[in-house]
Amino acid sequence: MDAKDYKALVKRCIKKKIVTSITSFEIPSHMRVKSPKTKTKTETKTKTEESLSPKEMKEIFNSLMNS
Repeated sequence: MDAKDYKALVKRCIKKKIVTSITSFEIPSHMRVKSPKTKTKTETKTKTEESLSPKEMKEIFNSLMNS
């Protein structure tokens, strides 16, 4: 949660009369501040997953069902 989100939350709570209007709009120091997101590498498909055609998948499925 960043400062902007916290301020919006306090405004909603004041509107719903959950807190009073004397509540501070500044985020408390003990609350966790949102850190910037880091990009993670996406997993790539293995060749076996890519090379299976729908026909081959159907054959595998049928052989499993017949077993």
